[in-house]
Amino acid sequence: MMETLSVRDPATGEIIRELSPTPREEIRSLFERAGSVQKNWAAVSIRARARSLINLRETLINRIDDLSELISRENGKPRFKAMTNEIFAAIEHCTFY
Repeated sequence: MMETLSVRDPATGEIIRELSPTPREEIRSLFERAGSVQKNWAAVSIRARARSLINLRETLINRIDDLSELISRENGKPRFKAMTNEIFAAIEHCTFY
């Protein structure tokens, strides 16, 4: 039986999620898959990449309340700081690139 990791809300101690660590023997294959995915991404046109980032940006904007709540519960950061420090920064990166 594999040990699980508990993600807890630092304010309440409530378990938000139980995660199973990746077995050591699977890590190399995950890196290899990531390398092949990167090669596929490199072959995508700039226009299509930009469209993907714009879609991600829109998703972040549309889900900002859910995401800020999750970040707050996961690490104890106030929701406003989660929005301004994490989510707005990700939105800005998607817009810039």
